[in-house]
Amino acid sequence: MKKIFTYLFISFCTINISLAQVTQEWLQIFNGPLSSDNAFLVTDSAGNIYISCSKINPGTQTDYCIIKYSPSGIQQWVTYYNSPADSADKVTAMAIDKSGNIYVTGSSIGIGTMEDFCTIKYNSSGIQQWVQRFNGPGNNSDWPTDVKIDKKGNIYVAGDSYSLASGRGFYTIKYNTSGVQQWAQPYDIIGNEWSTALAIDTAGNVFICGSCGFNNNYYDYCTVKYNSSGVFQWARIYDSSWENTYAIGVDFNSNVYVTGGSLGQIGFDYCTIKYDKSGVQQWVKLYKDPANMSDIASTMIVDTLGNAYVSGNNVSIQGERGYATVKYNTSGVQQWVAVYNAPTFYGSGKPLASSMDKLGNIYLTGLLSSTNTINDFCTVKFNSSGILQWAQIYNGDSTSVDVATSMAIDKTGNVYVTGTSHLYNNYNRKLVTIKYSQFVGANPISSNIPDRFELSQNYPNPFNPSTKIKFEIPETPLSPPFGKGGIVSLKIFDILGREVAILINDKLTPGTHEVDWNAGDFASGVYFYSLISDGVVIDTKKLVLLK
Repeated sequence: MKKIFTYLFISFCTINISLAQVTQEWLQIFNGPLSSDNAFLVTDSAGNIYISCSKINPGTQTDYCIIKYSPSGIQQWVTYYNSPADSADKVTAMAIDKSGNIYVTGSSIGIGTMEDFCTIKYNSSGIQQWVQRFNGPGNNSDWPTDVKIDKKGNIYVAGDSYSLASGRGFYTIKYNTSGVQQWAQPYDIIGNEWSTALAIDTAGNVFICGSCGFNNNYYDYCTVKYNSSGVFQWARIYDSSWENTYAIGVDFNSNVYVTGGSLGQIGFDYCTIKYDKSGVQQWVKLYKDPANMSDIASTMIVDTLGNAYVSGNNVSIQGERGYATVKYNTSGVQQWVAVYNAPTFYGSGKPLASSMDKLGNIYLTGLLSSTNTINDFCTVKFNSSGILQWAQIYNGDSTSVDVATSMAIDKTGNVYVTGTSHLYNNYNRKLVTIKYSQFVGANPISSNIPDRFELSQNYPNPFNPSTKIKFEIPETPLSPPFGKGGIVSLKIFDILGREVAILINDKLTPGTHEVDWNAGDFASGVYFYSLISDGVVIDTKKLVLLK
């Protein structure tokens, strides 16, 4: 297959870069202070946003802090967890189940037990359901690193446990939905092991990735598999020179992918490995940026077809710093490279989170800096072909350090980003959360004012892959005064009535408008489109996509 390389060098001087329309809907600041840059975000099916972080509270040192915002950005509640020892409690991961229950894990100092795993379940109202603490057999420091939920609602926590006898090793725990521990399994074979992430396949098998090594030197990739009953299946070590792994994913066939960085002749390279479900290595792929500098992959997505999207830092030939995403197909063949850079020789760029929507678009967020700023939130979108769609920069203050650490995409394509902001040399971190909406813009084709709403039949119909939809807006809406605050939406639904795309969601002036819809990423079939004014459906029509 022909390789497609997409290198996009976009100017950092403009705050908002957009090939498709994206709007910052709201921005919320929670004044902390927070103890670290770690903040985690999840959304539920109703569009509510939940964020966890670690807040410094007088008298109790650092506590878990969980916040809920409504879809419109209104804070619903805040809750805290303080350990029995009144000491440091630090969030390290977060997950949500299909019922909207929230699970937070982190390290929490116990009474006489040093740091323990501490995993808590909250319902959607912020009411604590249960707390489970785990003190490893070494009665020493235990650090969880990730939490995931399987399709049955079981909770899995992976992390590290330290003992004076054997050093540091993986520890993985399974709880049922009531918080009852089902099993706890160590993996401590090769000196020291540090876990970084876990993944679960559709059969409930558990995969953990991390790094391992002797005497804290020359680390290797380490990937471990357990079945759903906690029975050890296999472990694989990848040893080229010096490797650190940061992300893991599984596909529909229970193949597992791990990525991170491997030391080459000149600095680190992205290093991505695929194993089959039996642990047999299928391929190893390296990526080096055009400037031949040091590159480390920090986040990865594996889609339902077994394509892997690996993202990390990047340096251009000109020395610009930014993000790069490499797409590999299931056979390990590189499909494209998408790059977003800031034109600076002294800055840095690092994506810390990634997400994919149901159309296969890729989103990254993290930090990016230039000679004029320290670190800023940088959120970008690439389409399924690796073409940049938009980029959004948040610079809290000209001297602030702004680091986005987590993101989520809801079912209608809204993008949520959270992270921290603090002044340089002042570590009173604030939590910053942003919602972006995105839609295709409408082209006004007539300023004549119609006397009623009108939704025309799309043309052509049937179509492949693009069609035009025309609609008319009167001066007097259902919720007056229109043109001075009324919101018009044009939405696409599938044959089951599920919303699959938002073409318009904006304040539009009265007149005749037209929208182009490119359905290239959709399957053939019957769809419906609805014109909506201030939440009231005006009209709905059918369109047919034939490929």
